Amino acid sequence: MDQNQIDDVLKRTLSDFRVSRGERKLLEGLIRQYGDADHQIGVLRSRAFDVARGETTDPQTLQLIDWLEDVVKVFQIRDQSALPDVEAYFSPGSECLNAIRRQFEKARHSADVCVFTITDNRISDAIRDAHARGVKIRVISDNDNLTMRDLISNVLRTSALL
Repeated sequence: MDQNQIDDVLKRTLSDFRVSRGERKLLEGLIRQYGDADHQIGVLRSRAFDVARGETTDPQTLQLIDWLEDVVKVFQIRDQSALPDVEAYFSPGSECLNAIRRQFEKARHSADVCVFTITDNRISDAIRDAHARGVKIRVISDNDNLTMRDLISNVLRTSALL
């Protein structure tokens, strides 16, 4: 899709100064067609601001659009850095276990663990190793599973003594 086609789609959504549900779907389709990598999204966003600028000759409105574009860029950077990495793994198999261990290896400040039970010593070892590096570990478990919490507490206490 070339720049003129992108601009045509954007101008259609601008005609009534609102983005309807149908227009939102049209724009989402544009993203799918053009590509959803950060760079491509940035190009589309820039084109939208350029189309808006083309609809006015008022100098104050042009300054307002420039300001808004700069603010959106700053917020976009914040949004991207605040988004957590999301991944899904399934077991059985080693892929899930290795992903869990990597998360504990990457942890620098804290790690929250929500489990019913931990039956794999390699996960317990990863928790203990993270704690030994100074990572604050918080375990959330079922009240009926007090022995698991006691076991984890002992593991963490032992690593603190090492």
